Amino acid sequence: MTAEWGYGKTEAPSGAESLPRKRGGTGDYKGAALIVIFMAKRTTKKVEDDTINEIVSRKLEKVVAEIGITIENSSYVHGEYDWVITFTAEDIRQAKKFSDTFVAMHPGYIEKVTIMQTLMCIKKQYVLNPEKMKLKEFL
Repeated sequence: MTAEWGYGKTEAPSGAESLPRKRGGTGDYKGAALIVIFMAKRTTKKVEDDTINEIVSRKLEKVVAEIGITIENSSYVHGEYDWVITFTAEDIRQAKKFSDTFVAMHPGYIEKVTIMQTLMCIKKQYVLNPEKMKLKEFL
């Protein structure tokens, strides 16, 4: 089985079948080359009930699917940022479009966003990258 590890394709260890393989329900990555980490810090503005319901209903996931984005993880967190989302994108322009969409869907609530590109996954969904030693090429 072949799996995407952030820098190219490699043979995945047994058990990797549990890794998410679908993008947009098509069964392939449609050229997705990036795993992106998106972090958002909110303002101190009180969040209205309508906005909370929109977040809980996962409307963002449906909207960004139309631009070819698949959200892998979405977490409300404690720290400098309030929300962390990881998703796959074809390129940095598509990742930026995700960011713009996120901010537009939450007007007045977003103070700051940061987009980070994953260069290499060492471990993903409990599966250790069998080519983790390639990290030496990055360091």
